[in-house]
Amino acid sequence: MLPISTGLLSQPTKFVQKAIVMHPQQGLLLALQRPLVYTEDEGLWDLPGGKVDHGEDNLQAIQREIQEETGLFVTAVRVQWVQTAVSERTGVYYIFAGYHCRALSAAVALSEEHHAYQWLPPTEFMRLPSTPFLQALVREAFRL
Repeated sequence: MLPISTGLLSQPTKFVQKAIVMHPQQGLLLALQRPLVYTEDEGLWDLPGGKVDHGEDNLQAIQREIQEETGLFVTAVRVQWVQTAVSERTGVYYIFAGYHCRALSAAVALSEEHHAYQWLPPTEFMRLPSTPFLQALVREAFRL
């Protein structure tokens, strides 16, 4: 019998996904703003996405999250970038996956997770307050 692994994945792990959603006709990406009363990352600018549920397919999960948060359906979903990190505060091992896709329409219907949105050029997103992962994802995707 093989011994049980004591590697990182035996510790608390979260798989988080975010997507660069491109406007259907213009070279603009969708940025979402977290509410000021949100307990995590309040007021920061975000990209659509979220956690992958246990046993859920990652591509189906990112499409589900985009639809839940924005009301948008997307096409041409592809992995853009993957990064891992351990939270110094909680010890949780995070697997971050970034995607690139195109919206089928520009009619955004926000969920309660965000209170504002903008379609804007990638260079403008880089000027907004957001997380290091999102900044790195956009920088990598557009070679900024």
